[in-house]
Amino acid sequence: MLLKAFLVAFAMWACHLTGYHAPNMMLDRPIFLGPLVGLILGNFELGCIIGAQLELIFMGVVFVGSATSADPGASAAIAVSFAILNNLSVNEAIAVATPIGYPVCLGNCHGAGDRRNLHPDD
Repeated sequence: MLLKAFLVAFAMWACHLTGYHAPNMMLDRPIFLGPLVGLILGNFELGCIIGAQLELIFMGVVFVGSATSADPGASAAIAVSFAILNNLSVNEAIAVATPIGYPVCLGNCHGAGDRRNLHPDD
């Protein structure tokens, strides 16, 4: 169980890193992270379904300035993990994903925790 958690965390970190240190291939989107986490945890089909559903929800999420929204990638990784490890349905996983993405975003580099791009007077 702990190994699976580390593998999911590493996959999420590696996909998130591509937005900063590689050409932005959008690997931290739910449409990619959902199936990847599903593959790691052994249920690729459920990962694809949840990832596609969450991509539809988060399709319009754009981080403008210091405005924050739920982190789509973290929401997908956590929702797919919860669904596979706890035998949740797709609807229950989607219900878990949206609220869990907000606290993750606050400490994430996209969200309010990122002070590198803000002017000191902001």
